[in-house]
Amino acid sequence: MDRGVMRRKLAEFLSDAKHIAFFLVSVAALGAVIFFHLSVRNEIIQLAYTLSQENSHGRRLVRERAELELERAIMKNPEEVGKQAEGRFGMHIPDKEQLVRIRKAKGKHK
Repeated sequence: MDRGVMRRKLAEFLSDAKHIAFFLVSVAALGAVIFFHLSVRNEIIQLAYTLSQENSHGRRLVRERAELELERAIMKNPEEVGKQAEGRFGMHIPDKEQLVRIRKAKGKHK
């Protein structure tokens, strides 16, 4: 179809008030549908981003829990407790001369 013919037909179509109203309502409805589509799409993208962050956080917590369980198992080992006491706090097993025995006083219980 020739452009001139199309323009004339559009001009004839828009000349009638009913057609103008229909055209405007159609354009407004199309705009509303596009706006709704974009807002739903934006919401989906936001939710996907939040879900990704929460999944990363969950994986990080699982790794941290595994590390803490390993540390707990190590700390239950008496040899490891001794190494930590010496290394971190400078503690050591006392010599016999350094031991002081304390006896209970007879009859004085609280």
